[in-house]
Amino acid sequence: MDAFVFAAVLFAAACHAGWNATIKRGLDPLATTVLISIGAAIVSAVFLPVVGLPAVASLPWCIASVLIHLVYFAALIESYCAGDMGQVYPIARGSAPLMTATATTIFIGERLGLAGWCGIILLVAGVMVLSLRGGRDLARLDRKAVGFALFTAVTICAYSVVDGVGARLAGSANAYSVALFVGIGPVMATCRGIARDKCAVRRGDRRRLSQGTAACKPCRRRADDRRGVDADPAVLNGRVMTLSTESAHAARFSPTASNPRARPHPTA
Repeated sequence: MDAFVFAAVLFAAACHAGWNATIKRGLDPLATTVLISIGAAIVSAVFLPVVGLPAVASLPWCIASVLIHLVYFAALIESYCAGDMGQVYPIARGSAPLMTATATTIFIGERLGLAGWCGIILLVAGVMVLSLRGGRDLARLDRKAVGFALFTAVTICAYSVVDGVGARLAGSANAYSVALFVGIGPVMATCRGIARDKCAVRRGDRRRLSQGTAACKPCRRRADDRRGVDADPAVLNGRVMTLSTESAHAARFSPTASNPRARPHPTA
């Protein structure tokens, strides 16, 4: 592999891990994903006149890939809500090559050599050994997080196969990629608006619906967790003790406490 291509692949991998970390750390994963998708759509639209449009034969595959990406983003968000990024990301990305190689062999007829299969199997095995238990709980397997991560890998496999066929029919892989990203942004924004409105209606919060600030499911979950912490008796007792200490300290050093003449007369 050429050194420039190798460096480009590593840079792309770093960018990919970076926006996944942004989704994981964001207060609203869905809104963060939508913003990233819109940003990619804007950048791609700039290059659309340069690379041109893909061939008409590839448009059904491009539309199918946009729909698959919607499921992929939903699965990825749920994965990060259920597990740690150090567990979810390697499983989703590490197991996808094996699924993709199997799918292309069965449905497209591509053949890998023995060395290729051995390399993929070793990669998947290493990722699984390092990531299955993650950093959250070493005593048991986090089945929910692993399940969502594997489902995310299935969606990665699906859009990888679809994009591979579509890019070949497009006549230009660059034109197909640009058209794909331009299509994902608006569709993600539309789905975000629909999810937000349904969320507000379901909760009966008409005021937040009119203001457009209804939270998505992961945000509600974090808010519920925060309310659970606030309702914890230990937390409440600690806050009461803190308030009592501050009140006693203020009363001790107040001017009326040190100077009895400063106190107001009862008849005043």
